Amino acid sequence: MSSRTALGRLKLFLLGRLRPRFVAVVPDLAAEARELLGGARIEVLPNGVNLDRFKPVSAAARAALRAKLGWTGTVFLYTGRLSWEKRLPWFAGLWEEASKGKESTLVLVGEGTERPRQAKILPPADDTAPLYAAADVFVLPSVSEGLSNSLLEAMSSGTAILASAVGEPKRRSSTGRRGFCSRRTTRKRPSST
Repeated sequence: MSSRTALGRLKLFLLGRLRPRFVAVVPDLAAEARELLGGARIEVLPNGVNLDRFKPVSAAARAALRAKLGWTGTVFLYTGRLSWEKRLPWFAGLWEEASKGKESTLVLVGEGTERPRQAKILPPADDTAPLYAAADVFVLPSVSEGLSNSLLEAMSSGTAILASAVGEPKRRSSTGRRGFCSRRTTRKRPSST
């Protein structure tokens, strides 16, 4: 929005008169928005998770889910947009190297252009709860992250977390207990492998 155009001036005038309130899901995003919006009123309202849907399941239920999905060995799961800032090709390369000689699968659920050859790619799912319950590790190798619903759902499902140490994943993951956060290695767009 710019004051250089008539439409921009009209929008700025209306925003000034209406005094809108904005909502951010994490304090960092609220602070950034306040800076960009000139001290606008911004409330922090974190994402929530339905704990009746996203919860740990019994060993028998987990085994049945894995059999239904055809999953064996250690399953690493990502759900969300398959976009460059999620660094999925970069992670898939690391996963491939680390899992040599081991029974392991990388499953990516979502749509987008970043589709590493090493991964089994599934279309977006209406109900991801069974996927989290059946997976061993949820991965979120993002360059930046707010408060990921996928991360919260996986944590609520009792799935171990492996995430980049950026934004809220760094604060939400109990490193060493049920997950690990890794340091960001680059902010540049990673090359596709």
